[in-house]
Amino acid sequence: MKQNPLKTLFSTRSLVLLTSALIAGYLVWNTAKVVQKNYGLQQEVGRLQEEVRLLELENENLKLSNEYYKTDAFLELEAKRKFNLVSKGENVLILPNQAQNQSKPEQQNNEEENSSEQKSNFGQWIDFLLGHE
Repeated sequence: MKQNPLKTLFSTRSLVLLTSALIAGYLVWNTAKVVQKNYGLQQEVGRLQEEVRLLELENENLKLSNEYYKTDAFLELEAKRKFNLVSKGENVLILPNQAQNQSKPEQQNNEEENSSEQKSNFGQWIDFLLGHE
């Protein structure tokens, strides 16, 4: 007797194996998705923990700054700086303002630019070609 090839292909045993393979593939696929999602969540948790630690450090730094601002040393330094006060035995050295000294060369450069702007374009080209400044 000859068996029908379709009957052997779709026998109970092969159907059970095919169904088991499909279920196993589905479970592996879902497990891989869960592992990937879990990894992403762990990365996010790590980033958020670092951010929390940074904020805690900033908070601690601000608390220390507030404590410093309450000290007499800070008040004394600020009073000296804002009101030009000195303690007994201290000398004050007043230096000329650097901003005023630096503005003079800028004014000279502006005057030179203004004189070159007063010449016509043709006159400026002639000066350039002849090497005049």
